[in-house]
Amino acid sequence: MIRIEGLNKHINGHHILKDVNLEIPEGKVCGVIGVSGSGKTTLLMCLCGLLEFEKGKIQINSLNIDPSTYRNDMERIWKLRRETGVVFQHLYLFPHLSALGNIIEAPVHVLKTPRAQAIEEAMNLLRQVGLDHSAYKYPDELSGGEQQRIAICRALAMKPQVLFLDEPTSALDPQRSSDIRNVLMDFVKEGRTLVIVSHSINFLKGLADYLAYMESGELVEFGSASELIASPQDERTKMFLEHF
Repeated sequence: MIRIEGLNKHINGHHILKDVNLEIPEGKVCGVIGVSGSGKTTLLMCLCGLLEFEKGKIQINSLNIDPSTYRNDMERIWKLRRETGVVFQHLYLFPHLSALGNIIEAPVHVLKTPRAQAIEEAMNLLRQVGLDHSAYKYPDELSGGEQQRIAICRALAMKPQVLFLDEPTSALDPQRSSDIRNVLMDFVKEGRTLVIVSHSINFLKGLADYLAYMESGELVEFGSASELIASPQDERTKMFLEHF
């Protein structure tokens, strides 16, 4: 479960997030849509504990975070980071590790998963996204779409309770987008929560339970994905969706 109350964030004097309020039930998928620069990625960074905010509250399952937490309880911030996974557009794969090495690095060293078990689970993930044949290739030997799938596998390998994805299909063809969709649906079936920033309405259709439309740092509209797509209530949301 994710609950956001009055979230505000400034960067270099710019008001990036403006009194964002949002609640996503546990085990559901929320798509976040909006034009570039509307605050979507900043929202993800605040939610996963990678970016401090000035005002508001965030609750991720049983963890409550507010601005004072960063000053007084960094252990709680680290717990938040351990329980959430995130894949940004800049994938940050380790260049000196193979695809398999990237995926098992954190489970082995952070979760203390036995290496053999971590490899078995990683290979299963790779098979699901059609990359088991590339397990021992290095990032510079992989295409952008392949690297993207490896980054998603790496996040899933940590078995987070909540997963945040920033444009997960931007470099993928329709077939591979379908592979990723299937993997993410399995993730949610296990009772976990998923938040996806995406410009692809088609990818979100049938996957997202909820949609949130953001513009200029404001949460303009939030609701059932099917209802919001079919009948947006705010004129700004309607204008955005007309492009699709």
